[in-house]
Amino acid sequence: MKNQTALAAALAAISISSASAAPLEGPLWLAGDDASVVSLCSTSFYDDWIADRLTIGLRISSNRLTDGKRPANYEEDFLGAIYHLDNANDTIVWPEVRYWAVRYVRLSFGWNSVAGRTRNFNTPNHHSDGKATLKGPVFMAEAVYPMLDDTLFLYAGGGFMYGRGGFDHVTWWHLGYSDEESWRSVGAPKNERRGRYYRQINVENEWGTVLSCGVAWRPVDRFELDLSVRKIWIEPDCSWGYARGNDFDEQQSNVFTLDHLQLGMTLSYVF
Repeated sequence: MKNQTALAAALAAISISSASAAPLEGPLWLAGDDASVVSLCSTSFYDDWIADRLTIGLRISSNRLTDGKRPANYEEDFLGAIYHLDNANDTIVWPEVRYWAVRYVRLSFGWNSVAGRTRNFNTPNHHSDGKATLKGPVFMAEAVYPMLDDTLFLYAGGGFMYGRGGFDHVTWWHLGYSDEESWRSVGAPKNERRGRYYRQINVENEWGTVLSCGVAWRPVDRFELDLSVRKIWIEPDCSWGYARGNDFDEQQSNVFTLDHLQLGMTLSYVF
């Protein structure tokens, strides 16, 4: 009996919630000086772990490269004659999920996509071989400061992005032609010339570091509007060479610098 009494007391002690009807509730919320102890069994799983903790929404964001210039000595970054990465990012829309682990800490899971168009120094028009891309999930933990009766939240945090690498080749370069005019003079074919190789650039998968800050506002019950700025540092390994079938003859390897700044807005439903 003593053991059962001690266990019941321990379970009650870890179930802490706000006595007020503030938006942030559940067993781990401790709001102000009026916190009260309630039983874990007194409310449902949804009320304890989902309500006012989980948000799901759509994030619209715009990325801009911050470091696309190759050093002047042409030795440290990029491949061959590629000396610059132009910003090649469209406005993107992805789902985003956030979860309040405790009152002042929120976890975030979303998606990101970044691209840089190559430029070469050895042709008059600085032609492009294509676009280097990274797409993948973003994981973050954020420290949150609630204000105005839990309707306004300032936050800052950090985390990681895992980008799946890819390269969208310009067709004439990929098929091995010397320039776009030569390719167009033979009818601008879309497939490999018989018996010839592809010129190919590979971009590897890579982890990146993310820092963020922002403000979230709940103007009405169950909806949240979030504005944020994120800085992402990510440099995937890359290589170029000649490909035919499953064979790849690598000529050079290095990295692409795809560090970028992201401005974003998220509209979420608060469960």
